Amino acid sequence: MAEIGKTVLVPADEYEQRLLAAQIGPDDFTIVITMAARAQNASFLLRYLKQRPYPWLLISSSALTKEKTGASFQLLVPSAEDHAARISSFSTRASLNWLLDVLFAACYQLDYQQNRLHKERVYDIISERSLA
Repeated sequence: MAEIGKTVLVPADEYEQRLLAAQIGPDDFTIVITMAARAQNASFLLRYLKQRPYPWLLISSSALTKEKTGASFQLLVPSAEDHAARISSFSTRASLNWLLDVLFAACYQLDYQQNRLHKERVYDIISERSLA
């Protein structure tokens, strides 16, 4: 997203998640990724966002619903995998990466020409072509 001039903040811990959530405004779009909101902080974030008037996207398993969480939009990640029996979380990570790539493509397409020009300008600078 930075390549097309969009700032993405990914809080690393509970304090940062709550700090950023408290500062969400009308120009922001929030994406929450949680499979079933079992973590205490995920539960807090879902309750908090439900009270806010701004749209947000929930990426989760079918254990959560738009109606239950108040999410404006929801993308589902398959939840049929048995968490105790699996070898690793590879399939979940692969599914999430694919969903995030599709979201990027959709955002890019919203203003394709502007995003392409912005990306070219940025690449000229970081590749030092503009310094020649």
